[in-house]
Amino acid sequence: MSYIYIQSGNDRYYLDAVFDVNYQMSGTATTYATEDGFDSTDHYSQRNDIITLNGSIGEAKFVKNTEFSTDIQEFTDAIRALKKSGKYFILRFSDYVEPMNSCLFTSLNMKQSLETGASSVEFSMTIEVIRVAKTVSLTQAPVALKEFEDSVAAESSGAGGTVGTTEVEKKKLRDSVVSNDATGFAAYLFSFLDGFLGG
Repeated sequence: MSYIYIQSGNDRYYLDAVFDVNYQMSGTATTYATEDGFDSTDHYSQRNDIITLNGSIGEAKFVKNTEFSTDIQEFTDAIRALKKSGKYFILRFSDYVEPMNSCLFTSLNMKQSLETGASSVEFSMTIEVIRVAKTVSLTQAPVALKEFEDSVAAESSGAGGTVGTTEVEKKKLRDSVVSNDATGFAAYLFSFLDGFLGG
């Protein structure tokens, strides 16, 4: 197996001695009770994949800003800084799985002791692969005609002025709102207001 590594921008950190890798994929099915006493499911939700890595770093190998280094202290400081930054990174952990983008640390433990010595670090890290939601567009919400009338009256009236909203302006406002309303709610609202206000 080739190297396991974490990459953030131009910085790449190789994990040279990984003892075990746990790759967890899970999901949740919705459950609704039915009258016949059985559960019904109409939707399945994928959860984010979770990868857990355990091992040690002996001969630290990493590239920082295109420069190769083997300083163990610089290595651990950089990994901790990446965790605290909350920035996405790339993880490659298998020859059989494509490198994963949009990864974040959910936990990071790094330990030095008499057993490890000063030249190596034991680590345990949990990484979550984040799925970014698709961008959605919002439809224009209909606004009551009375609100438009008040707004136009306020804008068209100066100090001591008597300029108000004419019937022609009302019709223009009504047509503008209805033509931009994808739901048909504005037409219903105007019909209701006409009947309620006697307009």
